[in-house]
Amino acid sequence: GAGATAIFTNPAVVAAGEASITATANAIFGSYSVTASSAGASGTPTFALSNGVVATATTISSVQPAATVVGEPYSVSVSVLDGSTPVTTGIVEVRQLSDGAICTFDLASASHCDLVANSAITTAVRARYQGAGAYAASQSPTVSHDVNRAARWR
Repeated sequence: GAGATAIFTNPAVVAAGEASITATANAIFGSYSVTASSAGASGTPTFALSNGVVATATTISSVQPAATVVGEPYSVSVSVLDGSTPVTTGIVEVRQLSDGAICTFDLASASHCDLVANSAITTAVRARYQGAGAYAASQSPTVSHDVNRAARWR
């Protein structure tokens, strides 16, 4: 943030009068102007630094069972990836598009949640990762789920 400082007492000397320092950017997103100074050095080097969020991809990996009857729960499993690396922080919301019902889970402790369809219809579900820390929000394509009428006994 503005006015933030870092003090390095042992920079690596690259050549006479030059030093190299490796620093890790903070997790505060935005664009920054960075200024460096050193006691006894002439000139004040500056450079721009930009912190951005990492793109993610959200995918519904399974809906189990593939078909249910009205009132029976089904489980929707979701994966969120940063490239090929699983994201393990943040909240995922799964929405049943036929009636707007939702379930949520925290990626730190789960990878699925359950929904219940209240009418016999082919519905669709969609998962949305809300983003967290350095990770951007993302949404899955829709996946269909068949809901059948319950059997009637006469």
